[in-house]
Amino acid sequence: MKKVLFISGLLLSAGILFAQEQPNPIKFGGSVQLRSELDGRDFKNASAPNTFTTMRTRLSAEKGLGAFGKVFLELQDTRTFGATSGSTISNDKNIDAHQAFILIPLTEENLTLQAGRFEMIYGTERFFGGVGWSQIGRSFDGFRFRYSDGWTLDAFALNLKEVQSVGAPFLHKRDTGTDIYGAWFTQKIENQQLDLFGYYENSRPVISSKLYRSTLGLTHSFKADALTTVFEGAFQMGSYHMTKIGAWMFSGSAMVPNLFGDKSSLTAGADLLSGQDPKSKKITLFDVSYGTNHKFYGYMDYLYAGFIPTGGLQDFYLKLKAETELWNLTAACDLHHFNSFEKNALDHSIIGQEIDLTLSRPLIPGVKTTWGTSVFLPGDVMKDTYGSKNEDIAFWSYLQINVTF
Repeated sequence: MKKVLFISGLLLSAGILFAQEQPNPIKFGGSVQLRSELDGRDFKNASAPNTFTTMRTRLSAEKGLGAFGKVFLELQDTRTFGATSGSTISNDKNIDAHQAFILIPLTEENLTLQAGRFEMIYGTERFFGGVGWSQIGRSFDGFRFRYSDGWTLDAFALNLKEVQSVGAPFLHKRDTGTDIYGAWFTQKIENQQLDLFGYYENSRPVISSKLYRSTLGLTHSFKADALTTVFEGAFQMGSYHMTKIGAWMFSGSAMVPNLFGDKSSLTAGADLLSGQDPKSKKITLFDVSYGTNHKFYGYMDYLYAGFIPTGGLQDFYLKLKAETELWNLTAACDLHHFNSFEKNALDHSIIGQEIDLTLSRPLIPGVKTTWGTSVFLPGDVMKDTYGSKNEDIAFWSYLQINVTF
């Protein structure tokens, strides 16, 4: 990792020095996401639902460096209304760099280097995603080489946690940080796309709980006039806490367009993620740490956000979507049935059912408003998790506006 950092640092310095005389103008942009929520997800309707509003503001600037690539900076402010404890003159230290990178062409056409802080968005976002729903979003610090020639191959080195001493080179500190190394290959042929990928996580918090995990997988998508299919699969191996890892996942979906008229679709699919087998000496729970999980496992974010089912997951779903002429509304309804692969200590495996309703409408170019509401019917697993007194149907609703410029 240190050698990669050193070489890339030299390339960055050279790119900046030679690009100072480039006359390209700076391009500015930005976005605002404002969302109010009514949150009754505690399975206890006797308690009043929580109400809160969050806001995410991003401002970006892009400067072309001519033959030496470009520099991109995206600052972000995130806040929850009223989080300043009632003070209107407090200094909220919310501003951070969501993205800040330099993109350098290493050859005239095919090979580029991206270095800094950037989003990692691949394929369906099941494994690496930007989590655009979040008020913060996901980005990584590191380096990414990309080669394109009718197909694309990315090789990346990411630093999730750094503990080495900065500014004190003569003081040694044991490296207990976390890094990710990986590659992602994409090939498009007519109406098909194949993604092959692999990444290695190296986390060293303490000697007894080191994580050495490799994930290998693929995604295949096929699109025709009457059918669109997506199949994804991955396997994880390695060790954690000196215990071997052997976990897997598989997902498949089929979408039929125009089933209920123009601009409508019906999608049926299943997501299967292995859980922890109590009889196994291995770690068999599949991890989805870097994906945009909000897209896949229900909008109420119980699974792989708030509640992580150690028994794994079986998600069988139907999704209906239609664009209407009435106010240019787009309506969607998602139905999920969740089970766990492995039964819990009380011999239960049904997590529950979730229904997500969404209405969205563009107001003017660059401005979109969305209203959504969801309910969750708890199964025995959720009742065991939240307690015997919390067995009501949970509900959640939001109103959101997105502005891009």
